[in-house]
Amino acid sequence: ECARAILYGRNVRLEFPPEVLEEAHAYDDATIDPTEAAKRLDLRGIPIFTIDSAETKDIDDAISLQKLDDGYELGVHIADVSHYVRPGSALDEEAFERATSIYYADKVIPMLPTQLSNGICSLNEGEDRLAFSCLMRLDENGEIRSYKFVKSVICSRVKGVYKEINALLEPEEGADLTDLQTKYAAVLDQLPVMDELYRKRLVLRKARGGMDIESNEAKLVMDENGRCVDIVKRDRGTSECMIEEFMLLANQCAANAGRTNKAPFVYRVHEAPDAEKMEKLSATLLACGLNAKFKNPIPTQLELAALLDETRGQPIQTPVHTGILRSMQKARYAPQPLGHYGLVLADYAHFTSPIRRYPDLAIHRILSEMLLGASSERMMKDYNEFAQRASEQSSKKEVDAVRIERDVEDLYKAEYMHEHLGEVYTGTVAGITPRGVFVELENTVEGFVPAAQLCKGEAQVVDGVSMLDPLTGRSWMLGTSMKVRVAGADVALGRIDFDFMVE
Repeated sequence: ECARAILYGRNVRLEFPPEVLEEAHAYDDATIDPTEAAKRLDLRGIPIFTIDSAETKDIDDAISLQKLDDGYELGVHIADVSHYVRPGSALDEEAFERATSIYYADKVIPMLPTQLSNGICSLNEGEDRLAFSCLMRLDENGEIRSYKFVKSVICSRVKGVYKEINALLEPEEGADLTDLQTKYAAVLDQLPVMDELYRKRLVLRKARGGMDIESNEAKLVMDENGRCVDIVKRDRGTSECMIEEFMLLANQCAANAGRTNKAPFVYRVHEAPDAEKMEKLSATLLACGLNAKFKNPIPTQLELAALLDETRGQPIQTPVHTGILRSMQKARYAPQPLGHYGLVLADYAHFTSPIRRYPDLAIHRILSEMLLGASSERMMKDYNEFAQRASEQSSKKEVDAVRIERDVEDLYKAEYMHEHLGEVYTGTVAGITPRGVFVELENTVEGFVPAAQLCKGEAQVVDGVSMLDPLTGRSWMLGTSMKVRVAGADVALGRIDFDFMVE
């Protein structure tokens, strides 16, 4: 119930207003309109499919891939939400207000009512759906040659699951895959091609200095009573990374279409770090014993990517990766194409998740007008203010949602650790402050050890990277392992306390 209290305290609306529900009821058990389908590019003959987590019910995106003599044809097919959620409707106003779905533990507070999010807009297996497709031609190295956006009608052949696709792509010794091969029969020959294209995209990402920062996401395992019974590190396999890369391509094309057509647009932007944050980062790296010399005050992505790779798997991976992450600006939405520093892309936007993010829905609307041939002046008149408002609202609500998701997760972690009071774990020092250190366990749970338990004298903290006790000469650094006992877990505050165990 503490989770509800957090949501309530942050003014999150759990219910949809009556007028929104009334509009949504029109889509109870809806099927697509055949006259609308007849106007569209019919892709139902192509083996298109979706890949998500097993529990996903709001399926935004589907893919198709074909190998050509001189490269690949990649189709990213996105739910055509803007066809159903029209400007000025109660559905649209509520979606704008929420701006994003909020996911926590095993629950979701959706941006759109379930009739749309899990029904007519969700690209469910074996059901005809209206889609907005980005059809891309890539050369044999995986570089984008051309793209086009088109309104389509599709039918997903199979609801793919990350775990299962990973099992097919990287079979374990002696694993029996006959059941999976039967389930994926319709799309099986696309899998190796997807893997091949993804590997080529990875080479390109590396070459341009795309940053791969190691961070730990938790997966909370809930029982039927909504109690958190286990916490495991969320594993990212090949298929997760593959889908992410294909979505990135479609997002890149969408932003390029917006920019080159000089349309008002909602871009996903990420600016280069500023000098002040860079000084902090240099101090962190020095404290880690790395003498990183950058050519200019603001390093290039290639320079940072090299540091990330050099420390990957090393004891100092945590402080370096965390330090670089903290030196970054926050990505946000903006009507100007400012580019994306972290992804090293001039063109980037969010196009692929219109069921759960408003910015995606906003640019679907704008791109739809563009397909109908609206002039740049006409677009400016109709959408300029909308793009501004959507960018601001989406950025603000994204920050709120991230904070809520984090707070609720902390609370479930505290509830889980409350069952493990007195138990001893070995963790890694993940944060250092003058008051004490944060220790992260293998399962991503973080707890606090007060400085008084570690130091007899006044603790000396260097750049948030190390703590030294001048009296005993003992020191701890980010990434050092530490043995702790669970001393307390305050569920209401989502706070966990550890005692330091002298080894």
